[in-house]
Amino acid sequence: HSEEDAFMKRKSDRLMAGVSAEIWGPISFLGGYQMYQKQFGEGLWRISNGALDLNLVKAEETMLLAGPRVKIAPNSYVSVQYGLLTDKLTFNTVEYSPALDESGNVMYDEFGNELRVGKPGKGSLAIDKNVIIADVTVNF
Repeated sequence: HSEEDAFMKRKSDRLMAGVSAEIWGPISFLGGYQMYQKQFGEGLWRISNGALDLNLVKAEETMLLAGPRVKIAPNSYVSVQYGLLTDKLTFNTVEYSPALDESGNVMYDEFGNELRVGKPGKGSLAIDKNVIIADVTVNF
């Protein structure tokens, strides 16, 4: 865990765990889990198109992998792992619309600019990916 007390007041956490278990003869089982999470207290970006503001406040990533490892020679291995990678972004939103008077007419300021009101909200974007990793390891 790390934490920033100034600027953007970010917080981050990282967790990694893994296992390697010999099953039978040259065959082993590999498994692993990784988690990374970052929170942006003041928000990281502000993206605006005039109708919508987005402000990133949290990013998360997790990965789970599992698969066999086979010894092909002394100090040499081949492994294939399947996994699931998940990324998620959480953000604050402000959706803008024209300000209306009691009659339902659009309101303008003294310079003729349209007045707008913002409606705060929250949003997220999540992406899941299947991952296949294969490698050959030779230790010298």
